[in-house]
This record gives sequence, C-alpha cells and structure tokens, in this order.
Amino acid sequence: MKKPAVDPHLLQLLVSIYNESIQTFYHFPEVILCGSHHLEAADLALLLAQGFVVSSGYDSFGKNYRLSRKGEAFLFHALFPRRAKPVRHHPASQYRFPFVS
Repeated sequence: MKKPAVDPHLLQLLVSIYNESIQTFYHFPEVILCGSHHLEAADLALLLAQGFVVSSGYDSFGKNYRLSRKGEAFLFHALFPRRAKPVRHHPASQYRFPFVS
C-alpha cells in the first residue's frame, strides 16, 4: 500500500487556510478565526513553528496571519507533484540521397 509522503492533518490545515486570513484576539486568546470557521491553538502553533504562516498585521484587537510563500510552495508541491516526462525514443530517420536526374 502506498504511504502518503505528507502528513494528512497538516495538508488539511494548509488547504483550509489557503486564501483565508487568520485572526487572533488579545483579550480572547482561545478564539482563533480562519475565514468563517475556528482554528485550534495547537494547529496555529504548528503552522507557526513550521513557518507556513506569517504575521501580516496587527491592531488594538489582535493579530492577523496569512499563508507564507513557504506554505504555498509546500501545499502546491504536496497536491500537484511534478511527474517526470516520459523519454521518447525517436527512430533514426532515413537519409535522403540527392540523386540528380
């Protein structure tokens, strides 16, 4: 059986935060919003430790995070791995001899 090369939980996290803004709040540290759904604090800590999200700004309420370039590259490489092109062997072409008539 083929074993996945990427942790499925990490891949699911990256897919769920793609094109979404993550918001944390200073006075409510247990609330972490990612688009229209909530994110666990352990998941955000994992993404920050791996360098897959970076801080994009802050205000008096909390911080905003977004997916980093490293996170996007990891996500696209995991979802769409590049396949090697098949080697095509072309038969030797027949030579043309210039016969003048």
